[in-house]
Amino acid sequence: MARTGFRPLLVTADEALLDDVLRLAAVAGTELQVATDPVAARPHYAHAPVVLIGPDQTVPLDRARLRRRAVVLVGRTAVADPPADLAARLGVEHIAVLPAAERWLVDRLGTPPPAPPGRVLAFIGARGGAGVSTLVVTLAVTAARSGKRVLLLDTDPIGGRLDLMLGRPQVDRPGPGELVLLGLDRTDPFGRTGPLGSLPAGAVVTGVDVGRRERDLVIVDLPRHLGEAGAAALRGADRTFVVVPAELRACLAASRVAALARPHSRRLSAVVRDASADTLTEDDVARTTLLPVAGSYRSDPMLRASLARGEVPSADGHGPLADLCRRLLAVPPGRGTEGTAA
Repeated sequence: MARTGFRPLLVTADEALLDDVLRLAAVAGTELQVATDPVAARPHYAHAPVVLIGPDQTVPLDRARLRRRAVVLVGRTAVADPPADLAARLGVEHIAVLPAAERWLVDRLGTPPPAPPGRVLAFIGARGGAGVSTLVVTLAVTAARSGKRVLLLDTDPIGGRLDLMLGRPQVDRPGPGELVLLGLDRTDPFGRTGPLGSLPAGAVVTGVDVGRRERDLVIVDLPRHLGEAGAAALRGADRTFVVVPAELRACLAASRVAALARPHSRRLSAVVRDASADTLTEDDVARTTLLPVAGSYRSDPMLRASLARGEVPSADGHGPLADLCRRLLAVPPGRGTEGTAA
């Protein structure tokens, strides 16, 4: 039976199909999460151990750009094979036709679920020099040192070199409590020829999907000029944070960045750097950007200097940014967080 909060998901508005699948789930000893449309399915789609979709929902789910791998298309009596491109976008792995596939579906639903999929957190700067690189590196190191398997995706072709900040190769072998960094070749992103910044969206989608399956946490460093790759990463993220220095120009820039990101992001909020009564407070930033504030922190010049030299943050994890990172990591999936790292 699926773990609490990670039940198999059935997406259909077909009442007859719903009755059949609920009956088979009861035989398998499994409780289903049921959604009649993509809006209801979205909060559960990425985290469900198994996703079953009815033929009536293939086109709506595609239009809603809900993506994952290993989806089961299930129907009664006869199910026409969906077009190959549609099946690929939805991630259809099996087609189960009832009643012939009843035993197979009972076995599938009764199989102990895999570990919950990893969370995907995306970060984007309100302006250049906002501090995204420092934040994502500190978050990744903090998570890895707490025992999580972390994938850090550097998707910004003109951003700071995260591999140089970490002082390590771009790709490490995965393992428990370890950090894997996937970065860009600044002259030929992902081995493709073409102008700098022509990052294939498919490469980002693949990285996010594999990371969600194989790692506990995926952290994505996004370019401010999103393009198709950035938009694809946003659609795959559970939460997206705009890093905003506490200054008016940065807040106005954050509003524009948020407007570009909002159509692709399920949950968008701000992380504020150096908020104070002498600059702007968290409330000032929230009012100006129209973003909820997930947390804030004070800059640490010593930390920035050590990262610039390729030194990994110290093992003790002290400091306002490390405190904020621990709080972001402690928030359960699907819930917000508030607070300031003083």
